[in-house]
Amino acid sequence: MNILGIVILLLCPQRPFAEVDLYSRLALLEVTVSSLLKTDAEQTETIRLQEVKMKEQSEEIKELKQIIQDIQTRERLTPMKPMKPKLDLLPLQHQILNNQSGDQKSARAMLKKKIVRSDRTINATMANYVPRTARRGIIASPVAFTAVKVISQDNIGVNQNIQFENVVLNDGGGFHANHGIFIAPVGGYYLFTTSFLHSPGPIDIRVGLMHNGRLMAKVSGSMDQSSMTLVLKIAAGDEVWLENKDVGSQSIYGGYYSSFSGVLLHQL
Repeated sequence: MNILGIVILLLCPQRPFAEVDLYSRLALLEVTVSSLLKTDAEQTETIRLQEVKMKEQSEEIKELKQIIQDIQTRERLTPMKPMKPKLDLLPLQHQILNNQSGDQKSARAMLKKKIVRSDRTINATMANYVPRTARRGIIASPVAFTAVKVISQDNIGVNQNIQFENVVLNDGGGFHANHGIFIAPVGGYYLFTTSFLHSPGPIDIRVGLMHNGRLMAKVSGSMDQSSMTLVLKIAAGDEVWLENKDVGSQSIYGGYYSSFSGVLLHQL
């Protein structure tokens, strides 16, 4: 049997001797292979773009941390001006001790009045030298976190939390990886950002950023990289997390393609 006969047997096992339009079948096979190659190229490009975005986000977080460290360094190095005494009490003390007229009561009252005035001056001067970090709302210990998804999460239900297993940064201890929830240790203005890669599926995924159960914003994605960034004013003890919205049975890629970050910009 020649090669043509073998091909006919493979393509038409039920009718080995029937005439078959081999060219049509081969053309269909070529179209299928071409489609698969195109899909593979698109996924490769999507992964490349995700890696670029993750690198950009990492650089942004690094810059924010450097800015905070620079501010704290400047505050520690700012010298305090020595306070000069505003009141010389020695002459008044001599006046009381050497008072020959017996009017020591009025002298003591004058001394007490000037001491009170001096205390107020000192207190006001000390207030001016309170560390500027406290007056500007910058805390000594920054609050920041970054968590990355390592394991793909499948069959995500509606209103189900999205978890991030690998905690890269958790200054302040606010992020809880078991539930994917950030609990603010202090109140203030926070910046939150997320980026995720949706697994292939017939329906777009919709991810919502939640604040104490209230939807702040959501973003949609379908087989591509999606991201969003928000600045929120939250109180100490408030909770922020990401969850699936609207449609159940969704999936999100792991493999370091999805992340969730937050940083305290200004403490209240």
